Amino acid sequence: MNWVAELTVKFDILGLRTLSVVYDVCSRLNIDPISIDLDDPEMYNPLQDLNCGQGLFQIEADTNFKACKKIKPRNLEQVSGVVAIARPGALDFMSDYAKYVETGEFKNSHELFDEVLSYTGGIPLYQEQLMKMAVKIGFTLEDAETLRRIVGKKKVDQMPAWKEKIEDKIKENNLDPEAGEILWKVAEDSANYSFNKSHSISYAMLAAWTAYLKFNHPQEFFLSLLKMANHEPDPREEIRKISQELAHFNIKLLSPDLAKSHMGFSIEGEDIRFGLNSIKGVSSKSLEALREFRDTEMPTKIDIFLAAKQAGINIGILSALIQAGALSEYKTRRSLLVLEAQAFNILTDREKRIFTNIAEEYDYKILNMIADCADSQRKDEKGKPIIKPSRFETFKKKFEKYKEIYNKNKKYEDFANWYFENKLLGFSCSVRLKHVFKHEDGMFNDSLYYNSCDKGTKARYIGVVDDVIKRKSSNDNRYLKMKVSDELGTMNVMLIDNRREKKCTDYFDKGGEIPKKESIVCFYGSKQDDIIFLDSFDILDKKIYMKLADLK
Repeated sequence: MNWVAELTVKFDILGLRTLSVVYDVCSRLNIDPISIDLDDPEMYNPLQDLNCGQGLFQIEADTNFKACKKIKPRNLEQVSGVVAIARPGALDFMSDYAKYVETGEFKNSHELFDEVLSYTGGIPLYQEQLMKMAVKIGFTLEDAETLRRIVGKKKVDQMPAWKEKIEDKIKENNLDPEAGEILWKVAEDSANYSFNKSHSISYAMLAAWTAYLKFNHPQEFFLSLLKMANHEPDPREEIRKISQELAHFNIKLLSPDLAKSHMGFSIEGEDIRFGLNSIKGVSSKSLEALREFRDTEMPTKIDIFLAAKQAGINIGILSALIQAGALSEYKTRRSLLVLEAQAFNILTDREKRIFTNIAEEYDYKILNMIADCADSQRKDEKGKPIIKPSRFETFKKKFEKYKEIYNKNKKYEDFANWYFENKLLGFSCSVRLKHVFKHEDGMFNDSLYYNSCDKGTKARYIGVVDDVIKRKSSNDNRYLKMKVSDELGTMNVMLIDNRREKKCTDYFDKGGEIPKKESIVCFYGSKQDDIIFLDSFDILDKKIYMKLADLK
């Protein structure tokens, strides 16, 4: 790499998923991204009050998102500034750069370099600016490129010699020594933050494209993001983040549906339908065999159970489909429908054939049918009992564990639906957590309220813990800090032992339970800036059972 860079131009070829998203959206819209007018100031309006960062190239990451919200870029050059400044070292200049964007006020440097630093508010953000500053005091472009390479590659051992070269060049050209000191300071510090401008502008261009597509064609944009989610390290986490933003665009992510869903995500009216092959644990190969029901009359539950068996879909995967809501058209509570599928799966092939023929008599209530045939000793066409007492005892031994899970989960039917959907899909499409649980004063608030309420507002919330840390501050105060999310966004919450609040001190002194990742917590506190300081919180301990192993 270094040899090539010494001899000629070195290319870094990056494979970016965002390029696939842009290509996919533009192809469906039949537009050329090059035709998007990056000089149109209205295009950057959504970045002035940015609340939805998902899918915005180089902006969606936390640090970059905060930088964009503070800087509020109004053109491509300033988007490039966001990209360049959201880096270690450069973040020190964020307030100065934001002030320049808002007021045009420059950070003082030296008049010799004013022209070079004019478009970044007096802040040397780019390697190219360092080069131009070097040329300004008399170095050749070749010298300036050598300096840029040393800085860019952090070749610390070669830097001291350049301090002397800069001092000599200042004397040689009878320039203000302060200019040399500023140049040396920039060169010395640049290894920590300077960015290649051609790289930054290219990234900014891609960021601007994604902003245009997202805020002008949100349905197509989010569809492409969802299609790409399966290529992410944690697809369900990616789907969760996307689903949190859809409500801001009045788009629903509809539940998977065996009759309506395609294998991948698809547009359905004003909304997006969940793709069957994105349900956790369900392969597209096994589902293909079930899709024949699309063009036929609505099949019965038993038709589905039989087809699943013929397709090689085991009872665990079929249960996952039901729990994810893919068979909601059968108007049966999901926990009960799962139990019916499990019971039907235990039957022998002979019993399945018989029950298929008589199911209509029982309105397809499978458990009633099995119990009645066992109790009444109902006989088949050959005069033999459909289920002998001894056979029924064998059936019950296998069935009782499934029934135990059903009895536990049916107590919290809405919570079970919420839980299964989050585990299998990455988000909840049928019910929100704040509607599942209520506190004594009524309903919980949500992250939308958290983002919009005034400083000092006290409220009660509920959500899922994404991250948690327990530490001590610099002044030795113990604290607990959490990121908690709900269906609409994320909240930052903190419990501080400040020695004034007895209940907080008691929590730490008495070894209060630390929430784990994915714990469900309800909490009460006061919002200050972008964080909620807790007065109290509780960890919900209700358990949902997904498989037999959970009973152990």
